[in-house]
Amino acid sequence: MDLKKIVKNISKTKKELLEIIKERENAGSDQVVFIDDSMEHLELVSEIGVHLVLASWGYVIKKDLLEAKKLGMTIATK
Repeated sequence: MDLKKIVKNISKTKKELLEIIKERENAGSDQVVFIDDSMEHLELVSEIGVHLVLASWGYVIKKDLLEAKKLGMTIATK
């Protein structure tokens, strides 16, 4: 990938990047997994229907874990 493409992609949201990946790989939402330690990021990406996984390390607090369980998200542990 050349520098212009890298810079162009840096300014995209995670949701936009996942849409690009889905298109490039001709993948359905059910074939894409998004792992993050931010409930905010996961909630924003949830609109495109990919499988969401909350990483239980990093910036996650107990409230996030409870919310993820409530929403049916997978929770990854170390």
